Amino acid sequence: MSDTKKMFIGGNWKCNGTRDKVASLVTLLNGGGEFPSNAEVVVAPPALHVGSVQGTLRKDIHVAVQVGSLLDICFLISYVVRMYGWSQQQERGQEN
Repeated sequence: MSDTKKMFIGGNWKCNGTRDKVASLVTLLNGGGEFPSNAEVVVAPPALHVGSVQGTLRKDIHVAVQVGSLLDICFLISYVVRMYGWSQQQERGQEN
């Protein structure tokens, strides 16, 4: 067994960021060079941006999900409902 400890390098950017700013940060991270072999690197974008970050971030950086408050959860649910047009009537098979 190795005595070398694994480093954890993590960061989140709270609820900051438009799509363009998130894409810019991903570009910066992707160009960041090599990480030490004993490091695990994790970023935690807002839940709203997890999909786009996972799809574009280099594979040696892991993505975590953050939902920091009840307000964040409500915002995320509201966004999903608007994006996918879900409604209780549709769930019951009653179209609008």
